[in-house]
Amino acid sequence: MKQTSKFILKTTMAFLAAGAIGGGAAAYAEEPNPLLPVVIKIKPDEIFLPPGFDSNDNAQLVVAGGLQNTCLKQGRTTAKVDEAAKKIFVTQEAFKYNSAWCADLYATYVQTVDLGVIKDGKYQVMVNDGQDKPVAAGIMSIAAAKTAEPDSNTYAPIEEVTIEKVNGKRELTLRGTLNSRCTKIDEVKIMQRTPGVIEVLPITDLKEGIRCVREASDFSKTVELPEMNGPTLVHIRSLAGGSVNRVLNLK
Repeated sequence: MKQTSKFILKTTMAFLAAGAIGGGAAAYAEEPNPLLPVVIKIKPDEIFLPPGFDSNDNAQLVVAGGLQNTCLKQGRTTAKVDEAAKKIFVTQEAFKYNSAWCADLYATYVQTVDLGVIKDGKYQVMVNDGQDKPVAAGIMSIAAAKTAEPDSNTYAPIEEVTIEKVNGKRELTLRGTLNSRCTKIDEVKIMQRTPGVIEVLPITDLKEGIRCVREASDFSKTVELPEMNGPTLVHIRSLAGGSVNRVLNLK
């Protein structure tokens, strides 16, 4: 009987000791490291939804906003597409550093988000408000692809973009390199089909069946941008299915 009681006592004490050690380890693991930033969620100021994508394009949207001080740095921007529900959920993260002093310097950010190839339809775009609540940000329309071609036009490869005011007008300059002796910029088309978005299409004169020597040729094209009010996305299409995006008048 005494041996049994001693065994139970030893077992109980060992169990309690293991629990204390395990609890202490768990508490230690949960304690934040003051040298590391904390990941937080923030609400972007603007969500821009460029038109013109169809169901065989890499659809894109653009997120823009600002960070209030030097203790905040831009984090990941993620988007989850629910094709069945026709919804797109966007979340913006930031890194918050535990600095003793944070300078009150406002820094803007612009992030292009690749959605990939998605089914045609009208998608409701929802953005995380920073408190894990989805807020409606607009409707993004994806047209049904009519051909197997990735684009109806062949765009120039855009490497550099500058926007400046000249005589009270905003001028956009596009620069890049065409790698064909037979290709040149045919037209830079400016379109405004969606409020807050200016589309810029640098279309080349490349035609199907043309064979030409590969030769690098730099180009520079300047066009005047239309008048705009409030935050505006300048969405510039580029070769290889990409785009270059600039946001103007962002507070």
